[in-house]
Amino acid sequence: MAMIKSIRIISDGTAHGTQVLMPDGTRVPKVIEIEILPLRHGEDLRARLTVAVDALDVVADAQILTTQVG
Repeated sequence: MAMIKSIRIISDGTAHGTQVLMPDGTRVPKVIEIEILPLRHGEDLRARLTVAVDALDVVADAQILTTQVG
């Protein structure tokens, strides 16, 4: 799975007049919230999109860390 390197947010300043597009120009459906995260010097701009979905399929690589107590 490839990471999306860019999206385009087009807005007239209203929620109704805002759309999010993939690099190929297709619209991202059911976006219900867009948050532009704090800008950090020397880093890429980051945005968090909240999308309403009927079902969610998550695939992830993970490393399990354990902490020994006592």
